[in-house]
Amino acid sequence: MTIYIKSISIKGVKTNKALGGHEMIGDTVIIDEPRILVYLLKPIKKQTKIDAEAKEIYREILGRLDKIQVGAVLIKNADVHAINFSNHFRQYDIINTNINLNEVRIDSLNNEDTSRILFCRNAVFTISQFSSFNNNRDEMFIKDVRFSGKERLITFSKFSLKRFDDKISSGVNFIEAEKMLITGINTYEVVKNKNILIDSILCNNILFYRPPSLAPNAKPKPKNKNEAKDTTGFRASYSLQLNNLYFPDITIIENKAAVINQNYILGKFSIKVKSVEADRILDIQTDPIEHTKEFDLYCNHISAVSDDKLYRYSLQNIGF
Repeated sequence: MTIYIKSISIKGVKTNKALGGHEMIGDTVIIDEPRILVYLLKPIKKQTKIDAEAKEIYREILGRLDKIQVGAVLIKNADVHAINFSNHFRQYDIINTNINLNEVRIDSLNNEDTSRILFCRNAVFTISQFSSFNNNRDEMFIKDVRFSGKERLITFSKFSLKRFDDKISSGVNFIEAEKMLITGINTYEVVKNKNILIDSILCNNILFYRPPSLAPNAKPKPKNKNEAKDTTGFRASYSLQLNNLYFPDITIIENKAAVINQNYILGKFSIKVKSVEADRILDIQTDPIEHTKEFDLYCNHISAVSDDKLYRYSLQNIGF
């Protein structure tokens, strides 16, 4: 990492402890406008022992000290940019984030405390904008992120995702959503064991862009299990367990080609999902139904025109 920090302020230091050289105890640490450039050397793998690496991190932070204890750590207006070290492709950007860590304690005992995250009793952060990239192309965008470790929730004001294929290198819109709520996040499992455990995901308004139809003689593209993974290793390494997902209002946006040769019309959908489990995030992306125990789908209207254009079939209030 390359890090530039405008200023660091440490308040309420217990001088006798600091001069002794073994402990640093204070009230507040304020880190103002850090600019961080992260170079990702290789993707993280499932067998990586994050627990062991976390111990090394806390030892590096402590240095010659036996203990660091701070009432609050405030990180103000931070920007983080991650790139691939070998080809300098962009991986993700975090813009204007503010982090509040309460009751921070770094020592050998609290490193094993499962109730703590990032060495603190409670973590709260906000992010104005998060972007991730696929082969240096914009893929995912999240706006106005708010996270609370104590409440175990994260919210977004806007979420969008693009899809890519061989013909459209710049990508096309796939999903757009507003006001998403994720609750019951187990932060300890995420950091230490690479398991994403979530109770519920709720989003009231979702736009789903209908992908272009395949040509009648088109052959399905074979799955390539050896395709290159993202440099972060996120999709290939992290498992997922989700108890409940509810999207009550999904609108299908037709693509231009489908409108011209339209033979069927889709109305609004709602989806309820229970018990999703997968060893990799990538498995969910490629085959979501296979890793889902219960799936309820409702559509208020579907209509289709017969091939000879003589009949239109219409269905209402379909439940599956």
